[in-house]
Amino acid sequence: MQAFIITLILVNAAVLGLETWPEAMATAGGVILALDRAILAAFVLESFPYAWAFFIPFILVATFTMLNLFIAIIVNAMQSYNEQEQQSTVTALEQTRDHIETDMHAELLALRGEIRELKTLLLARGGTGGPGA
Repeated sequence: MQAFIITLILVNAAVLGLETWPEAMATAGGVILALDRAILAAFVLESFPYAWAFFIPFILVATFTMLNLFIAIIVNAMQSYNEQEQQSTVTALEQTRDHIETDMHAELLALRGEIRELKTLLLARGGTGGPGA
C-alpha cells in the first residue's frame, strides 16, 4: 500500500511540474485533481479502514440535498410564472367582463327607450290597450 501511495505522489509531482507549460496544465488539471483524491483516499483508508461507512452516506445525503435545492428553485420559478400568467388572465377576463356589462347596460337602456316610445305611440293611436280593440 505504501508503494502505491509513493507512486501516486511521484506521478502527482511530475504532473505538477507541468505548471510551466500552460496548455499541458489545462488538460492535466483533471488528472491532478484525480490523483490528489486518490492519495487522500489511500491515506484515509490506511489510517481509518471504516471511514467509507461515514463518507458514502454523507456523499449520498449531500447529493440528495443539493438535488432537492435545485428542484426547489425550478419549481419555485415555475410557480411564480404560473401565478403571473394566472393574474394576467384574471385581469383580461375582468376587463372583458366590464366591457360586456357596459355594452349590455347600454343595450338595455336603448331597449327600454324603444319600449317607452312604442307605448307612447300606442297610447297616441287612441287605443285603450286591449287586444281586441
